[in-house]
Amino acid sequence: MKIIWSPLAIERLEEIAEYIQEDDPIAAKKMGDLRIRQHLKT
Repeated sequence: MKIIWSPLAIERLEEIAEYIQEDDPIAAKKMGDLRIRQHLKT
């Protein structure tokens, strides 16, 4: 199964990670896991 992310979904995910980072940078880093970010770039 391949997930196709819309540009809006990618933008929202990044906004969520930025919001979480304000309170807990470590949690934001885990949420924005490198595997997800790599997947989003492809």
